[in-house]
Amino acid sequence: MIIRSLKFISGIILVLIGLIGLVMPILPGWLFLIPGLILIKPSHKEKILFHVEKWKTKIGKKPPHP
Repeated sequence: MIIRSLKFISGIILVLIGLIGLVMPILPGWLFLIPGLILIKPSHKEKILFHVEKWKTKIGKKPPHP
């Protein structure tokens, strides 16, 4: 019970730091958001990682040249 609460609290803290990092250009927000979300809801870990990989491939694609 205590470990579960500590994971949840640390997940909330990481998400808050990640949100601040999205606003501040110095701090990369996504590095804190993803682990925070996984700590808050571990049962959705596969879904979160799937969307992260999907986003990475979408960003990595270059537009076709005419």
